[in-house]
Order: sequence, then C-alpha cells, then structure tokens
Amino acid sequence: MEHRYESWRRRVDGELGSADFEEELVHRIPVGVAEGVRIEPLYTPDHPSTGDSASRGLPGQAPFTRGARPARGSGAPPSGASWSCCARYCTDTLGQLNQEILDDLAGGIDSLWLEAGGNGAAIATLDDLDRVLNGVLPQAITTVFDCGVESLAGAALLVAWLDEHGFDPAGLDLRFAADPLATLAATGRLPAAWVEIDGELAALAKYCSKSLPRARALVVSTLPYHLGGAHPAQELGYAMATLLHYLRVLSAHGLSLGDAARQIELRVAVDQDFFMEIAKLRALRTLWSKLFAACQEEPSPPPFVHAVASGRTLSRKAPWTNLLRGTGEMLAAVVAGADRITNAGYKDGSPNPSALSRRIARNTHTILAEESHLGEVADAAGGSYYVEELSDRLARGGWAHLQEIEGRGGMAACLESGFVQEEVARSWGGRLHAIACREQPITGISEFAQLDEEVEECQPSTTEASTTRPESGRVLPRAAREPVAELPKQGECDLPALIAAARAGASLSQLAASQPRTQNLRAAAIPPQRDAEPFERLRERAETLSKGGLQAKLWVACLGTTASHTARANFARRAFAAGGLATAEATVEPSAEAGTEVAQLSGQFARSCSPVAVICGPDESYRAQGHSLARALKEAGAQQLLLVAKPGAEEEAWRRAGVDRFLHLGCDLLRVLEGVLLSLEARGLATRELGESS
Repeated sequence: MEHRYESWRRRVDGELGSADFEEELVHRIPVGVAEGVRIEPLYTPDHPSTGDSASRGLPGQAPFTRGARPARGSGAPPSGASWSCCARYCTDTLGQLNQEILDDLAGGIDSLWLEAGGNGAAIATLDDLDRVLNGVLPQAITTVFDCGVESLAGAALLVAWLDEHGFDPAGLDLRFAADPLATLAATGRLPAAWVEIDGELAALAKYCSKSLPRARALVVSTLPYHLGGAHPAQELGYAMATLLHYLRVLSAHGLSLGDAARQIELRVAVDQDFFMEIAKLRALRTLWSKLFAACQEEPSPPPFVHAVASGRTLSRKAPWTNLLRGTGEMLAAVVAGADRITNAGYKDGSPNPSALSRRIARNTHTILAEESHLGEVADAAGGSYYVEELSDRLARGGWAHLQEIEGRGGMAACLESGFVQEEVARSWGGRLHAIACREQPITGISEFAQLDEEVEECQPSTTEASTTRPESGRVLPRAAREPVAELPKQGECDLPALIAAARAGASLSQLAASQPRTQNLRAAAIPPQRDAEPFERLRERAETLSKGGLQAKLWVACLGTTASHTARANFARRAFAAGGLATAEATVEPSAEAGTEVAQLSGQFARSCSPVAVICGPDESYRAQGHSLARALKEAGAQQLLLVAKPGAEEEAWRRAGVDRFLHLGCDLLRVLEGVLLSLEARGLATRELGESS
C-alpha cells in the first residue's frame, strides 16, 4: 500500500507544475524568531520528520516529553487546575505589597513569587517580612523567596521568620530560586568568585536536602536570555548548560545526581507563538531526561517547570491587547504541562501594577481551570504530528547549543567571554528585523494601531494591611530584635548560624556580607528587550511633536478614483499610525485635461505647510502621472517624498523623479517612519527658532 504522504506529495507536485513546493507551500519562521524551523502544509504519521511516537513515552514517564505528571487515574489531580497559580511581587511599598498578596490569595492564587533584594521589594529584616506576610498562612501555599545572589541569606531570613511564628519549615513548600548564572547574564556582575558562589549553592542545597524535604534551593531560569531576544532553541541550550553547571557543582560537594536534581526547578518564559511554545516546554523536559541519561542517571527524576508569561511581548501603548497575549501564553503553558504558571498583567512592566491588572491575571487562571477544565487533559497536544515534529526539532536545536557551549568551556565561561551575549544579540537583531518588516506583526502597535485609544489608569490599592497578625503566628516584640548573635565568620557557609543571626535581628545585607567575598565577577549584561518598544519610541516622538503644538500628520496625495486608491490609502494609514502619525488625504476629481490633477494636488500640498508628502494610488495612475506629480511635489517643498508601492525595476526612475522612500509590504517600516519623523522634527525645530528670533 502506498504511503499517504508520498502519494499526497506527488499529487501536489503535479498540481504545482513548474512552481517550487518549498517556495509556495513551506513557511519559514523569520530568523531570530526561531532557528531553522520550517512549517510544512501537511504532517502525517509517515512524514519523513515525524519520527517514532513510542519514544516519547507516556505522561509521567521518562523522557517526560508528554508531561511530568501521570494521566488521570494514575495519581493526577481529580479536578480543577493541574498547575500551581503563581503571582509575582516586587512592589517597594511593603504595606501595599501585603495588600496585593492578600487580594491575590483571596482570588485563588496558591503560589507567591516574592522578589527581594537587588531589583525586588525592600525586604531587609524580619520586621519587613512581618509586614509583607501579615495574614498569610505559609502551610497553604508555595512560597518562592527570590533574593538573587543573596539566596543563602534570604533562605536564612525566611526560615528564621517561619520558626519565629511557629511554622515548621520542614513541612512547607519553599523555593529559594538561587541562579547566579542568570543573575550574571541579567546584571553583568556577581559579588564573589565562582568557588565562593558554588560553596553557597552547595550549602543551601545540602541544608534543603537534609532539613527541608519539600524545598528546592536552585532554579534554572531562561528569563534573561528570552528577554534579551534569544530564540527557543537557544533558550533550551542555555537552560541545559546551566543545569549541567549546577549538577556538577552539587555533585562535587557530595550530593548524588538524583538529590541534586530534586533541588533544581526550571523557569522558562512562554511567548505568544502558541505551538512553538508548547513544543518548547515539551522539548525542555525531553532534554532534561536526555541530559540525565548522558550522565548515566536513569531513570531521571521528573523536572518541575515554572512557566512565566513573556514580558518581551507586552505593549505599553496598546495595553488591552496584552490581555489576549497573556491568555494565549497561559494556554500554551497549560497545554504543554507546566507545573507552575505566572501570568502577566495587562499593565505589567509598571512598578505598581493596578488592582484590575492583577485581578485579570489571576482570573485567567481560574477560567482556564474551572470553566475550561484544561487541567483535566493530559498532554493535549500529544499526537499532533506538527507539534511532535516541532518538539523534536527544538530539542535537537537545544542539544546542539548545549554541545557548543560545553565545547567552549561551559555556561560560566561562555557568559564571561561574552559568547552567549553575542549570540543573543544576534538573535535579537534578526527578530528586530522581522518586527521592523512586520513579518512578526504586533497587533495594536505595528498593525492596527489606534492613536486615539484611551486606557483608564487604574491606580494600585494603597490600603495598608492590618498590623494585627492572626493567631497562627507569634510576633516578637520589636525590642527583642536587636543583633545580639554573632554572624558566621567570613568564609563559612553555615546556614544554621545565619538563621540564628537572622532571628537575633541581622538584616539581609548583614547576612549576605558575612559570606566569603574575595572577588567581583564581571560580564556584559544582556539588556532586556520588548518587541513593541521600537515602534513605541517613535510614537512617543510623534506625541512630543503634538504636545509642542506641531501637527504629526502627513499629507497624502491620492490619485485616481476612490475605489482604486482606497486599498493603498488604508495600508498607508495603518503603517503611519504605527509611528504615531496621522494622515490628511487630498483627492481631486480625475480630469481629462492633462496636468490638471497634478497641479491641483501640488498646490494643495504647498498650502499644507507639511514637510512630508506621500503619493498613493493605483499602478495605472502611477504610470500616467506619478513621475510628474513627484517632481511637482518636490518643487512645492517636500523634504521627504514617499510612494506607496514596491518600486521593482522602476526604483531608479522614481528616485530621479524625487521619491525618497517606498512604503510597501515587507519594507523596513521602522526605517521609513524614522526618516519621516526626522523631517517633521526638523521642521518643528526650524519653526521654533523662527518664532524665537521674531
């Protein structure tokens, strides 16, 4: 019997005739968005790249491609969410932070990701934790206490607080999120040498393994690389290289690979490319299993995956579209089987997200779990030949990146040498090109921008939380919190001693300063990027012009009848709106008298006082009078002249006629808008100087 794919392919090739299958029917993801990924029009069981589905196992079984949890009937949750609903906090005002936490817990969140120190909340002492966690029952939630490079000190502070209030840390679900490699990538610095940092990691992991059986000490985070512009295969490779670095550190300090793995969780960003992100999370678990197999550790423990909605995809000029982006990213994470998910609020990026933003973010969890029942489906994407093939491609790409990093000395060496930063920057350059040319469109920003959109500013709640703590905990008198215990001697990673010092009143910075610090590590930081930011900067420049009393509006000459020029006029209107620019369209009735239309349009432009003119119309009008109109507009004072069309072989002739830029599908819209704004700003500067001199 003939194979289905081969039979289908022969028929398609026959229908295409001389046309090329690859050019006509295969879609290639833009460079920077993915690496070497091609999407074919059809996938079948016998597709050459589909592979053996049996090698992917079952949910809850190695290689964990289909999820780390077993299917229903084998230990899965009976109903509701199969993932932990996590909210992220970094607000500076501690009373407000407490109110946000209590509101989120009442709204259904069961995991708190509390960032402190560095770029997080100003939590320095047990008194600060009293204010932040007032009314919180740690035994009912997962607490992620993320203190960056001060993770050992942060763990001591949190454990001391729990002990003080009568909670048994050994029975609590705690995460300390130590990830110095990600910190180095994001900030470009670490306060100690690797041997000292490794000692702190090992001390924290050993303490958790021995005394906190439900805790995890480390996290492998891809967020700095993702935010910097890395594509999925790079994220996977960096995650595995980081994981391998930490496994080596912990095993060198006496932990078995299995015990070391149980101290590590994976944190990965989820973008808006739905199927790509599903495949990325599936490939991440596959690579986890493959890495342990390569280390002769089989079967490997299942990975714990914390998916975080991407901050790179958020827009600030069209925040309501972020609701859809966050929902799609959450859906991808759920379908891919993430264990913990953090959704992005529609106004994330603000230091004080609004109460409405936080409410919508947590309610999205509830709708997906309780109304859509997505938690009741195991590996919803499994069996999709497209997703299976894409998962395999990403896993192979991630493994190739891991091998390259290992060949260059490992993740730490590649960060210090700048290799990773260069690769991420190169990927962002490719992604930025795709954004500029709108191969990677951004709804509400580069496509369908609404310049008159008004977004209600929902202020955050500033209500201070009650200072009365529930009976579940005990608050020591403030006077008893004076630093009376000695800190560990410099060079000792003694967590019990740090806990005792924290209970005696030592601050987070004092605890961190007691650790060995003989050398500062430096590397190039990976700057965070946002897809919408280049267009948003242009819109801000246009808004500045308008606020200065100058009109950010372009004059558009529409040739031909309304029916013939409407399509291109609408295209131009939407394109200019991406840069915050409105259009004023000028039309005249077509006249049989030669030159009348050109004269009327050029005269209107001369009276408009605009430095930029745009010619828009059908191809037949361009051929008949486009060149003469271009010359007339230049003579009338157009500093920038644009043509809405792809010039093709006529480009040189159009440029001789005076056209400076061409606006069409696939053009570098960022460059076009930049040139237009420069002309408008130059006219505005000249106008101001003229007004001042007079």
